[in-house]
Amino acid sequence: MGKKRPRGTCRICGKEAKLTFEHVPPRATYNKSAVKYVSVMDMIKTKEAMPWELDKVPGNISQKGKGGYWLCEECNNNLGDWYARPYKRFIDALMLVRQDITDGSYKSVELELKDIQPLAIYKQILSMFCDINANLSKQDGIREFLLNTESQDIDTKKYKLGIYLQKSGVERTAPITAKITLGEHEPVLLSEISSIPIGMILYIDLPEGINPPVTDISAFVDCKYGDKKHVTMLLPIYENNSWIPEDFRSKSEIIATIKESESALENGELF
Repeated sequence: MGKKRPRGTCRICGKEAKLTFEHVPPRATYNKSAVKYVSVMDMIKTKEAMPWELDKVPGNISQKGKGGYWLCEECNNNLGDWYARPYKRFIDALMLVRQDITDGSYKSVELELKDIQPLAIYKQILSMFCDINANLSKQDGIREFLLNTESQDIDTKKYKLGIYLQKSGVERTAPITAKITLGEHEPVLLSEISSIPIGMILYIDLPEGINPPVTDISAFVDCKYGDKKHVTMLLPIYENNSWIPEDFRSKSEIIATIKESESALENGELF
């Protein structure tokens, strides 16, 4: 017998219903195979493991791929019909680009993408952030924006979407997190979904003067739902070696940071 579907609140429409398994990202975009989920707390507890050594950390296996029981059947089907197909074409193109970049010296790549549907792609990405953040769709008309294919009514100043090309490393799913940098007055609120070949970051109320290290796709909202456009964009290329959102340090940089912290702790310099 298959697993009994749980009842709960759909994270898109907000209705109480039996929930279906929602693949994040969509199943057709290289998310069909079994995956291992590792929690942040388990990473922290496994002190002998480097952040990228997930084989040493206990976790749970999902045979379905990445995702969860988050959406009602109607929303799952509708979003798949409306947005997943254009998103798949976009991801397929990025996967081809990633496969062509074998030289580690590349820091960015300029892309010219033909006949893509920018608004549908934007809505697919935003819907995934609603999947992993239970209350996000309730905010500022996001629910109405996603459930009306023609709607372009979204506050792109408050909610900024950025993307990058992920060449290798840890795939991470981080709900809304406050990132605090010493010397800065305001924390940065962000959520990240990375799944090769793409990483996506949602910023909320980004403080002035902060320039995210990703490519802003807010202009995608200026297109109508049925519009097919030729789009040129410059994407940064990163490897992910930790579970920390927006952390693009190399393995050698992370090792150096760990050694510096251990030395400072031994010398009583952290407090």
